[in-house]
Amino acid sequence: MLVKDLMNRSVHQIPVLSSRTKMRQAQELFLNSKDLAWIAIIDEEMYLLGCLKRADALGAEEDAPVVTTVTPPEVVVYCDDDASTVVPILAKKGTDKILVTDAQGKLQGFISQEQRWLEEFFELREFLPVTNVLDAIYDAVLMINGRGRVIYANPSYTRILGVPIYKVLGKYLADIEPEARCLEVLKTGKPRLNESWRINSVGVEVVGSITPILKGREVVGVITVFRNISEMLRLSEELRRLQGVAKYLQDELRRTERVPPAFESMVGKNGRFREAIKLAARVAPTEATVMIRGENGVGKELLARAIHAASQRKDQPFIHVNCAAIPETLLESELFGYEGGAFTGAKRGGKPGKFELAHGGTLFLDEVGDMSVSMQAKLLRALQDKEIERVGGQRPIKVNVRIISATNHNLEMMVKNHTFREDLYYRLNVVPILLPPLRDRKDDIPLLVDCFLREFLSKEGKGNMAVSNEVMDIFYNHHWPGNIRELRNAVEHAVVVCPGRVILPEHLPGYFMNIEPPAGDLEGLLRLESRRLTDVIARVEKEALVKALRAAKNNRSKAIEILGISRRTFYEKLRKYGLE
Repeated sequence: MLVKDLMNRSVHQIPVLSSRTKMRQAQELFLNSKDLAWIAIIDEEMYLLGCLKRADALGAEEDAPVVTTVTPPEVVVYCDDDASTVVPILAKKGTDKILVTDAQGKLQGFISQEQRWLEEFFELREFLPVTNVLDAIYDAVLMINGRGRVIYANPSYTRILGVPIYKVLGKYLADIEPEARCLEVLKTGKPRLNESWRINSVGVEVVGSITPILKGREVVGVITVFRNISEMLRLSEELRRLQGVAKYLQDELRRTERVPPAFESMVGKNGRFREAIKLAARVAPTEATVMIRGENGVGKELLARAIHAASQRKDQPFIHVNCAAIPETLLESELFGYEGGAFTGAKRGGKPGKFELAHGGTLFLDEVGDMSVSMQAKLLRALQDKEIERVGGQRPIKVNVRIISATNHNLEMMVKNHTFREDLYYRLNVVPILLPPLRDRKDDIPLLVDCFLREFLSKEGKGNMAVSNEVMDIFYNHHWPGNIRELRNAVEHAVVVCPGRVILPEHLPGYFMNIEPPAGDLEGLLRLESRRLTDVIARVEKEALVKALRAAKNNRSKAIEILGISRRTFYEKLRKYGLE
């Protein structure tokens, strides 16, 4: 337990003044409160400069800055200190509040006189054997001392390995399991976290973590915590069974909600997501034009195909056109086709366009927001007249198509900026359907992971495989700039590279483990899943902070000088990128 676990974080409850404050304000505070013995003085960035005592304040000139008479604070501790250090301080008479700062001296909070019961707590803790806690842990726990002798094993060790505790207690582990990984950790002092290995002496595969026990810099022992892989797989199977029950109930719910079978590929239970699917299911049998909105990778094309499959046109063609992937000079001929000889390189007999190919069916215009204004005008005319003319042609061709469009752009802003035609916007945006990004539907991650896991296990011809809790935690905490497409790629990567039966964090793509491209490798950064400029800048900033801290050997003042930024900006960046 650390000091920060006990402190009151309400800094406003501390008597505190800015270093720029005049002494008259401090004198008023002391005169209005007879019990007030001192006032904390801080700078603009909340760094503790010292304390102003009552006698010093009342004897000073009114117009003098309070900072001129500050003295070092008598009682201050760091938030990362062991909590037991505050016990003797609180025991002293006259101690009102203990100020708490971080390692750089920034005021974080306080511990008050009311917490003097902590002394009793720490006295009680001395009489509570740690083994009582370890005995209750469901995972196996094994501890060895600095000489490699087994000094503790809990009941779960016997349950998992089938070895009575008395057979290992007091024995040298090298005699029992010569290749035990914890012996390596005892030598190197480097932990091995979230790994799977085989205990040869009993023939059992386990997964867990091995951590050195340090006294200062000396390794005085090792603690190993693990569980049986077979048990994890059984739990995974049970989870899969329960997910199967949930899927059955979900299917029943879909049936009662009359969601067509065509939408079964849309996996998810999130409320916003289900509302979008229900709206799509209602509009599918109609001839209404649909606009699917959402970020890249949320499944816009999959939803468009589902709408087509649930419509009266399901037996007719579904034609997909990515408007962003086709050069503007070719998009017109791609959409409307061309006559023979219309331009250099044109086929002799001409070529039908996507409108003609989609006749009677559905034309899906993906990334419609990337279409040029001139092309928008030609598309609008085709939609209004329900006929097209091939490039180089002179006769109109009647077409009967249903239009479904999709975009990740803010079309309303584009209309305002005159980069997207207002009349075309209203022609396409008859029924808008918004698919939420994955970061807003993280409750669907287990369902999606299970779906992709089954898909790729079948594809790769692998047997059963489980996803560790650590990987699921990473998935829940990830921002998912690439949405469902990124999650699908991550699961496929893990299935391919995982040599065992449990997917661990090291089996995920490198960027999940904060592995960044080399410094200055902008091309490498742009190859990452997210290509947004803000994400690239964030990655470069984070890398610069890390390298500056390394060069300064974690001396933050030196790191600030290296980076050439203000202290405030430096600590804001540390908080932003989780480097505090």
